[in-house]
Amino acid sequence: MTNNMILSADTAVVESELPALAEKINDAIESAEEHARSACQTALRAGELLNQAKAHVQHGGWDDWLTANCRVKPRTARAYMQLASKLQALPHEERQRVADLPVREAIRAISTKPESAPRCNDYRAQSRDEAQRAAGDLRRSGAALHKAAKSVRLGSLKGNELAKLKVRLQKTLEMIAAMEAAR
Repeated sequence: MTNNMILSADTAVVESELPALAEKINDAIESAEEHARSACQTALRAGELLNQAKAHVQHGGWDDWLTANCRVKPRTARAYMQLASKLQALPHEERQRVADLPVREAIRAISTKPESAPRCNDYRAQSRDEAQRAAGDLRRSGAALHKAAKSVRLGSLKGNELAKLKVRLQKTLEMIAAMEAAR
């Protein structure tokens, strides 16, 4: 192989062709990003229209009307409707930022409030990621405790399971102590 060749799966690309290839790559990426923004704008429009329709459907008949008349799952419709409703309540800069996100990220962005992180007593997480990790740890610990309590009731907790449970409980206690210290 010579210095001026880069091998791909089944063809060789001459180095002089790389700038043109890079331009095509950049164009494709730009197009993908534009389509993502366009998808969010379209989802917002669908949400606005769904909200309008729901206002005219008899109480209790929304899911039936939606299923009979639209090619969208009720869960997706609710997400679009919530996106359209909540987006209007955001400050202009935040509204524009969310509107430029891909649809799923926009829905996630309006579904959470970074300024009100989950709390444990008076503990406040330093970041949303930290709060999500702590909540996950507590959920897993709670599930382990539930499983252990059930096993103890049934008398089927084995030595290895007991050791794993002890480690998980110790980690949970350490996390709770750290939360207490942070308050």
